[in-house]
This record gives sequence, C-alpha cells and structure tokens, in this order.
Amino acid sequence: MLNNTIYLLFLIIVFSGCSGTTKFTGEDNLHTKRTKNTSFSKNYTNKNDLPIRVLLNNKAKSYKLKLLDKSQLVIDGSVKMELEGNSSGIFMLEGKKYRGDFLSSISGGRLKIVNRLNLDDYLKGVLPMEMPIGSGNENYEALKAFAITARNYSLSKIVENKIDYDVYPDVRDQVYGGVDAEKDITNSAVDETSGMIIKYNNQPAITFYHASCGGYTENIANVFGSLEYPYLKGIKDGDPPNCSIAPNFYWKENFSESALIRNLFKAKKIKSRDYSVENIRINKNSTTGRVKEIIIDLSSDDNDEEVIIKGNDIRSVIGNSNGSGILKSTMFNAEFDGENFILNGQGNGHGVGLCQWGAISLSQKGYSFKDIIYHYFPGTQLGTL
Repeated sequence: MLNNTIYLLFLIIVFSGCSGTTKFTGEDNLHTKRTKNTSFSKNYTNKNDLPIRVLLNNKAKSYKLKLLDKSQLVIDGSVKMELEGNSSGIFMLEGKKYRGDFLSSISGGRLKIVNRLNLDDYLKGVLPMEMPIGSGNENYEALKAFAITARNYSLSKIVENKIDYDVYPDVRDQVYGGVDAEKDITNSAVDETSGMIIKYNNQPAITFYHASCGGYTENIANVFGSLEYPYLKGIKDGDPPNCSIAPNFYWKENFSESALIRNLFKAKKIKSRDYSVENIRINKNSTTGRVKEIIIDLSSDDNDEEVIIKGNDIRSVIGNSNGSGILKSTMFNAEFDGENFILNGQGNGHGVGLCQWGAISLSQKGYSFKDIIYHYFPGTQLGTL
C-alpha cells in the first residue's frame, strides 16, 4: 500500500502554474468548454469495458487522496509523476474507497472530483444503495432485474455526452457508494447480468425506476411531460399490489395552513407568506389514480390567487408536512378537517418503469429476472451492449 497521502490543494498550485490548463469562472461554462484534467490513471480496463464518469464533488478547495495501486499523475495530458502502490485497483478519497480512475479539474477556483470506472464496477457500488438486499437469496432475481434496469439508465446518461461527468452520485441520478457499499450478492447480480440491457426495436430502452408504485405504474408522459415510450405505459401491478410489502406503503400527511404556505413560498410559487389557504382541489387524475393537476386557492388582504401545480412537480412543491423533503407520491386524495389539510396516499416515487418493491415481491414469489423485466417494460427484449 502506498504510504504517501496527497493533498489536492497542491493540485491547485500545479494548475495555476500550467498555462495550458483551461480555467472556468462558473458552472455554466462547463457545458460549453472542455477542460484539461489532472488525473490519477490506472490500467484497470480492457477494450470491452464501457467507462462511466461519476461526479463525486465539485465544491472542494482541497481533498485528501490515498493511492492504493500503481498510478500516474497526469497534468495537461503529459505524464509528470508515476506512483507505486499495490494491485488492488482502488484509490481512497476522503476515507472512501473507489475503483477506477481519479480525475480532477478546476472550476471557479474549486476542484471538480470525478471517478471514472467501468460500468459494471459502478453498478456494484449502486445496487446496495438503491435496492433492499434481503436476508438470503429471496431478492436475488429482483437484484438482477434492477442491475439491468440501472445499466440502461446509466447508458442513457453516458450518451448525453456531458463534458466533465456523466452522473451524480446521489438521488439526482443513482446513489453510488463506491467499494465500501459493495456486497457479495449484489456484485454477483451485476456479474451474472454483465453486458445485458433492455432493448426496444433493437435499440437500448430508456428506463426509470421507483420504490413503490402503489398498485399501478404510471405513463411516462404524465410525469415527465413530452416523453412517450410504448414500454413505459402504466400497468396494474397485482391485486393486492405487489409492492404492498413495502414499508409505509400507505401514508398520511397532515398540513397545517402555515406549513402549506411555507412549502409554497419555499418553492417560489408565492411571493410572500401573507396568505390564507381556502381550499385544495384535485383538478385532474391519470387513469392510474395519480394526481395530474392540483389547484390551491389562496386569499390575502390584497387579492385572491390560484396556485396550479402539475405532474411530478406536485411532489417537490407541496413537499411533506414537516418541510424536510418531497411528497412520497402523487397517488393521494385530499381533505380538510377544519384545521388541517390531510393527504392520504400510497406508494413512493414517480411510478414510472420498474417498481423496486414490486420486483422484490415477484422475486420472492419465484419469478425470474426476465419475467420481472418484461412485466415492467412490456414489449421490450433483453439483449447485449
């Protein structure tokens, strides 16, 4: 193991002294200019590996890095230093272990930290963070189905061809925990499905997933607007719902008037908090029972106002009653008890694509990963990269 610890504050000094390095004044420039990276690079792939770039951090002024493998420090495309370690193929950043390469660049005076690694190694750090593993092998077919679904999702991000990175390491894309998150059973699920993807008309399918559909998955157009794919239509998912085994499948939110006003103000739907809530009206529902449009009637000393919220924005705008996060789903009904506005709902997530708890239920009932894929993405075929 390499004993040296490298502080990346040094890299800022190196960048400042290299006239060929592109520098950025703000995040907007990252979409229009290419930067020459500093990287710690290893021969960890073969020609058949597909790399993905994970943005670990873009706000740091310094970082603590430990190299656990033979590595090279590369500045402006020229090898400046070679460092020896063991053959683990892993580096450690801020106490967390990652496979693959470490890349850095400067943005607005701060370091942009990117982990570049092959797709399967990335998925090994995703599965345990995104799916309940279970106590034995009862969830194994669901884990394999999810590995393929997550591989497709990753591909859709790679082909966006962003300049510096492909995915975030959190709920903005897929939660990624690196080596420390890996488990034997989820690594096996990735290895057994390596290279497998979902296809439609012989092209990689666009895939989404969510925790619990509440009994019906949702048509993608009702959630993400103009997008429309035949295999992402709403389906009935069991009777009783397959995902009814999910924790907190049924939920309730009690909003005081002040809590609702707070969330609307926080979401910039109103300009002040000097309003009273007169009513909440569900104006449109989808065929699956989800709310497509909600109207909140407000009054103040100056005027009355309607706030109209549509689609998946309902979850982020209304939020939950304590203001700590988004609403679990749009599958709910609303009522007023004289003091509070009450939402009674079920499910968790946007409802499009694979229902994770539904997949787990099907796995526990003996269905194969192929059955699960074809159930949630009807009309698709399994193929290879």
